[in-house]
Amino acid sequence: MYTSLNMKQLSALGLLLCGSLFCERPALAQLAPLDPGAIAPPPATPSQPVQSPPQVDPPQPVTVIAPAAPAPVTSPLTTMRHAPRVMSLTAGYAYTPLSYLPLSASVPDGKYRNHGLRIDWKAGWQVGGFLSGWGSYVGFFAGFFYNFGQEVADNLGLNYGIFAKHTIFPGRRWRPYLAYGLGAIQVWIREREGRGIGHVTRLSIGMDAKVSERVAIEFDASYQFNIMPSFAVDGAAPRSYDFHSISFTTGIWYGR
Repeated sequence: MYTSLNMKQLSALGLLLCGSLFCERPALAQLAPLDPGAIAPPPATPSQPVQSPPQVDPPQPVTVIAPAAPAPVTSPLTTMRHAPRVMSLTAGYAYTPLSYLPLSASVPDGKYRNHGLRIDWKAGWQVGGFLSGWGSYVGFFAGFFYNFGQEVADNLGLNYGIFAKHTIFPGRRWRPYLAYGLGAIQVWIREREGRGIGHVTRLSIGMDAKVSERVAIEFDASYQFNIMPSFAVDGAAPRSYDFHSISFTTGIWYGR
């Protein structure tokens, strides 16, 4: 039995050896080493071109501009270096309805009426109405008059002082105004030595007709009360020598 088993085993071993000799080698023995590039992925097919992403410009820096501050509103009052100057010169007719001046040596306390010529001058500054147009002016005035006496002696005088003027209805070519003044007066009587010194109060109404921005034709009507407490003339009694006068003049006004 031992011998039979060995023979069987030897027979089987021999069959295996013969089969291995005459049969084909296994596939693994026939595999050649692979090329490293053989396992690389296949190249992309050029069926559809690959589009590159669009070029985008980098964002530009944004400059933030702060809003400008509003310019301060300045009125003409803050920009003027000095007040605008004004001036006027007028001439015309003068009438004295009542005068206690010693115009006659024979009638020391007589009452007289006379008429003559008058010249007025004013100069000053504009002090109001820069925005509204209702102009206000102040300054100095001076006037000269000469009255013809006819049956009595002629008389002449000079008055001066300060004045104020206010225009109304601004923005129009024709501008009515009111004016007043206070000052002093001196009077001389021809053919008689001496003079009188007193106080003058002057009230005026009128109208300016504008010719240009700074020039106007002025029409003025004035009433003037002249207080004459004394008169230095021979034979004159110590009494009041007051007289009233009315004048109508026209001329040039220079100013706004």
